[in-house]
Amino acid sequence: RVFQYFPCLSSRNIGMGSSSMAGRLGSTISPFMWLLADIWRPAPFLLFGVMTILAGLLCMLLPETKGQQLPQTLEDGEEFGKGVARKMIDSALTTLLLKRRNTDEESEVEDTKADI
Repeated sequence: RVFQYFPCLSSRNIGMGSSSMAGRLGSTISPFMWLLADIWRPAPFLLFGVMTILAGLLCMLLPETKGQQLPQTLEDGEEFGKGVARKMIDSALTTLLLKRRNTDEESEVEDTKADI
């Protein structure tokens, strides 16, 4: 279903070709990753784990398409995902600031209880 990420025929061909090339490159290199264990035993596990987490985080930057008209031209595609990364970063910062504010308030309450 990779073809749905690429809006029109010309970019779809390039996108599908790049995705296919990356997949083939990964499948060619992956058997040799276990040779890293000869250098440092946990290296293959760390490498695969870090790449998996990185891929998951990068997927969060993709725009939500549920219930929306998919782009049909390159211009539509360029406009479609604008601001997604910024919204995600703003949301994460807001969540972190709220958690920090709540822990600060809890510590003030504990200090007040200790004074009583």
